[in-house]
Amino acid sequence: MNTQTFIHPLSAAVLVAVLLTGCSEPEKTKAPIVSPWAAVAKGSVSIEGGIINIAAPRPGIVRQVEVEEGAEVKTGQVLARIDDREAMLAHKVREREQQAAREELKLAQTKLAIAQRELRRVESLPGDDEVSRQDKDNARDQVNLAISELDKQKAALTVADAQMAASQLEVERHVVRAPQDGRIIRRQAKPGDGTSTLNVTPLFQFAPNGPRIIRADLEERFVNSVQPGQAAEVTLEADDKKTYKARVLRLGQVFGNRPETDDPNEKQDMRIIECVLSVEAPQLRIGQRVIVRIVRQDGAGKS
Repeated sequence: MNTQTFIHPLSAAVLVAVLLTGCSEPEKTKAPIVSPWAAVAKGSVSIEGGIINIAAPRPGIVRQVEVEEGAEVKTGQVLARIDDREAMLAHKVREREQQAAREELKLAQTKLAIAQRELRRVESLPGDDEVSRQDKDNARDQVNLAISELDKQKAALTVADAQMAASQLEVERHVVRAPQDGRIIRRQAKPGDGTSTLNVTPLFQFAPNGPRIIRADLEERFVNSVQPGQAAEVTLEADDKKTYKARVLRLGQVFGNRPETDDPNEKQDMRIIECVLSVEAPQLRIGQRVIVRIVRQDGAGKS
């Protein structure tokens, strides 16, 4: 009797446990976590057109430097001057030749006027004897010769004008000017330095005025997930608290190798393509390193 009393409650407990297990709802399957980003890439701050290395148009010695690093400059503003004494001497010679050609032209015009006046005088003489006809022929010949001489002097003046313009251009090429509005970000020129046009000598690094852009190295696996117009976020590599809105402008057309870095965790044989983004951050400095996160087009991610 004691045995029966013990077995019945135990059986009941097992039965209740089985029933509860059968009636309980199945555990819900967890949904996979979807990244809000279509792609993540490293990049740097740049400017449309890139940094311009300004070199001297002519070889020589730097005579004078007119600007310092950080200076705002306007289109055509003088940045430096190359020793131009030889070019100036040649220019003065051409100037004298031009003046001489002008004087010769005036003389030819005067000779033509005299010949034409003499022809009119001879033609007005009465009679038609042999001497009179000879005088008329001579007068006509002198007019024709004067016209030929005038044409010759006009051509000589044209040549002198062209040589004068060429010498003026040669003098101007010894002046280094800003190609457009912008800022000098590095000055390498110093008075006394030599310049060469064979091994081009950069004198200044110049950043033209314009909106900042981001140039990011997009890995090949992300290319099909990124299109122009997609929104993105840009975070400074040195300060992840500073984030700026960006938008994809364009993708490059040619793949290349990832630039070599000192990071041992990065694959050096990775194929990448350039992704250019606009960014609303004029305060960013050219060359700053950033992390680019491109938002998925399906709307997943940050709102």
